[in-house]
Amino acid sequence: MIERPIAAETRSIDDQLEWLDDTHVLNGVHRSSQSAMMDVWVAPIGPGEAAQPFLSDAESPVIVR
Repeated sequence: MIERPIAAETRSIDDQLEWLDDTHVLNGVHRSSQSAMMDVWVAPIGPGEAAQPFLSDAESPVIVR
């Protein structure tokens, strides 16, 4: 229950984040402010790495373990 900033992500993020592993989260992002299309991106919790595309044409990340 610790709040952690996502330094790699500067866009507005919905509340639907999903942990990928201990240091990365997945989130859905609209392709642009004018688009209804979304992609899922992966972002590190700490500084250093940039957010990267994870899955195209997807909205809500879900990890099944």
